[in-house]
Amino acid sequence: MSMDDPQHPQRTVVIPEGPPRGTDYVIIDTSGANDPTHTITISVKNSCDPNSPSVGTINGIQSAVITPGTNKALEVISDGKNYWIISLK
Repeated sequence: MSMDDPQHPQRTVVIPEGPPRGTDYVIIDTSGANDPTHTITISVKNSCDPNSPSVGTINGIQSAVITPGTNKALEVISDGKNYWIISLK
């Protein structure tokens, strides 16, 4: 799969680094896609630029992924520095 393939566009959600402890984000895939290659990557950065380096973690790794056909939503909560997955549905 090419990243510039219009049938499988890269989809990225950037959540900010260092929000107050207890900040909760829910990312929901409303595309209706069922193709598992049509993923959404969620990462923590200090900029809205998806090309900037990751600065925080989600469950100890640089990013989390929503995979159509497997899950449609990701809920994370901040500990003041990093994020932890509450729910992946």
